[in-house]
Amino acid sequence: MRRQRGKSPLAQAAPAPHDHDQRDDRIPKRRGQRRPSAGWRGRATQTARAIDDALSAGPLPQRWAAPKPRANAIAIATLTGLVAVVAALAVVFSSHTAPNLPAVTTSKALGPETMASRPTPTSTADQTHTSAITTGTDAPGTRLRTLVPDHGVRPITPKPPAKADPRSVRLAPAPTRPPTAADLATPESAARAWMARSCPFDYRRPPDAAWRAAAPALTDQERLRSDPARDPRYARSWQQIVSAQENGRCSSPTAMVSPEAPRTSDRAVVIVSASRVVTSPVHPPYVEDQFAVRIVIRGQDQLWRVDAETTGG
Repeated sequence: MRRQRGKSPLAQAAPAPHDHDQRDDRIPKRRGQRRPSAGWRGRATQTARAIDDALSAGPLPQRWAAPKPRANAIAIATLTGLVAVVAALAVVFSSHTAPNLPAVTTSKALGPETMASRPTPTSTADQTHTSAITTGTDAPGTRLRTLVPDHGVRPITPKPPAKADPRSVRLAPAPTRPPTAADLATPESAARAWMARSCPFDYRRPPDAAWRAAAPALTDQERLRSDPARDPRYARSWQQIVSAQENGRCSSPTAMVSPEAPRTSDRAVVIVSASRVVTSPVHPPYVEDQFAVRIVIRGQDQLWRVDAETTGG
């Protein structure tokens, strides 16, 4: 090694105190690339030392500090409360809008009686369908949006009409003569004449006494169809009347031509009704509503007579 002028061998071997601040010509320069600026190694070293000093100085500033456990608990409780409020509002809203939803997919109410009488499914598909109906879920486990609660509902039974007080019915005496031409002059009067004679009964009279009294107000075809001797049910019913010693008295019948039913010059549909009070020594009196919708026909003698019963009107 050649000795430089003015420097000792030790000074030549030792690096300069600030060698990193000088330009390092030993780094090759590529084409199009700038040389590193003077002192870039020193600045990197200073940055690393500053980071180490900051980390070893103590805890992080307040804005970088981790959230405390109490703050976490408060935040979780707040979010849970918000979720509960939203769920409650959804339930209230669905309860108010439930009656406007489509009807339940099943045609019968799932009451305890109905559930007990449901036939046992025989196939796998039937078991799945039955399970979906009875539990309110659709296979496999999807909740159905129906109005049937999980425990089922009882079928709605319509209430019977309020029973009339027998004392409030104004009874009329039963006719004792056959209907006259005036009684059969109009469809309404013919229906009233027939009801006034066929409604009352007395267990001490023959079973067909009321039918015979009203027969002149019937057409020939209807007399043949409604003959009590041709109907065994009439005999059984009369035996019950005799056993209970029942008597029936009726109010004055009312009749009107049905405005909805078609009408011709010799045919009309008449709605006729009356109230019958049944008395007996073995039970208290009660009221029966006698109601009929009948076809009334005018014959060749220009008199109206009652014919077959109809569901129209």
